[in-house]
Parts: sequence; structure tokens; C-alpha cells
Amino acid sequence: MSAEQFSSFDKFWFKFKRRRKKYVDPKQQSRLAFEILLMVVVLPSLFYIFTISELWTTIFFGSQAETIRGLFYSHLILLKKAWHVIFLILLFIVFLSIYFTHKIFGPMVRFQKVLEAKLKGEGDIHFTLRRGDYFQDFSKIVQQIALSKIEVPKEVLLRSEGQLFDMTSDKEASSENHDHSSENNKTSST
Repeated sequence: MSAEQFSSFDKFWFKFKRRRKKYVDPKQQSRLAFEILLMVVVLPSLFYIFTISELWTTIFFGSQAETIRGLFYSHLILLKKAWHVIFLILLFIVFLSIYFTHKIFGPMVRFQKVLEAKLKGEGDIHFTLRRGDYFQDFSKIVQQIALSKIEVPKEVLLRSEGQLFDMTSDKEASSENHDHSSENNKTSST
């Protein structure tokens, strides 16, 4: 069968199933999926609060407030009866947001691994992103860095979660501290 014979849903499903790991960065992907779900739930809820409330419907709709409020109440009763449909829609939104976050965080995890390998001194590192992933232009820059000859000095400071880590060995650090303390003693005595 050729690609033209598949429906757009089938093409989407094949792409979705082809990705090996759906959670490449579970913490970040779950956080973003939760934030998307929260917005999908909170914004319509605020709409209903503002349209059902007597004060707000009077402010927004004036003399037609009672009619509008009655329409929204009947709509709310319909939604209460169709709660299982709402649940399925929210579940679909969660899965869809995980799919799209995979297109974001998958390349980020790959970039992180490539740059960590480069910092460890590995030679030429070739990588590609999947078609459809975000950050294709940025991947070209990371690829240039991965293929370039960069010497990482031993005194590189890494920042991780607000703490600084010195990459020098303990012997080098103690000799540098000794050198700095002897220089300070010389300057203070003069």
C-alpha cells in the first residue's frame, strides 16, 4: 500500500506508534501536560462562573441576564449528563499533550546527551532528529558544535540547580588555594 491510501488518522497513528519512548523526560512532560489540562479545565470553568453568577451576568448582559442565565443552566444540565464524554475528551487532551511534548523534550534530551558527550571529550558526534520534531534549526547549530574541535579547560565551572561545581582535581584546587593564600599574605605584609 502506498502512503496516499492511508487516512490522516492512520498516518498520525503510525507516527505516534513509531516513537519508541513516549516519556523521554517524564517530569517535564507530565508537568506540561498537567498545565495544559489545567488550562483546559480552568478557563471554561471561569466562563461558567462568570455567566451563571447573578452579579456577573447582570454586568455583562444587562436586561437579558435572566434569559442568558437560563440558557447556561440548561447547558450545564446537559454537561452533567455527559460527564463521561467530558472525561474522555480530557483523557484525549492529556495523551495529545504528551505526544506534542515528546516532540519538544525528545530533541532537548538528545541535545543534552550530545553536549555532555562533547564535554567528556568524545570526538565527532553525529546525530539527527526525527522529522516532525521541533528545534530542527537549533539541531544544526548543536551538530556544528558536536563536530567541532573544542578543548574543554579543566577549570570549567558547571552550574547545576543553583550550585557551582569546580571541575579541577582536589590536588590542583588545594595547590591553587595555597598559592592564593601565600599571595594574599605577601600583599598584606607590604
